[in-house]
Amino acid sequence: MVGQRLALGLNERGTPPAAPAIEVVPVVAVGLPMTRRREAPERFDAVRDALWDVVEELAGLQIWAVDEASRLRVTDATSLRDPRLRSR
Repeated sequence: MVGQRLALGLNERGTPPAAPAIEVVPVVAVGLPMTRRREAPERFDAVRDALWDVVEELAGLQIWAVDEASRLRVTDATSLRDPRLRSR
């Protein structure tokens, strides 16, 4: 848009600072403690597979753990079987 303003001569006050680009990250948030731990990995796999069917790129898929106090923990886990997703 700044380029358009310059081309039209509408940039008398200088160029406004540009906002940083927004980064969109695919996330699956998991509530801890998991109440149905035995079912969770299969359900997660089904969600991940469904997302892969409709989204072009999931390379950056993140699993976030949210505890009962609403504290967020970003993990680098790729499966709900990851021991880091166990309640502390």
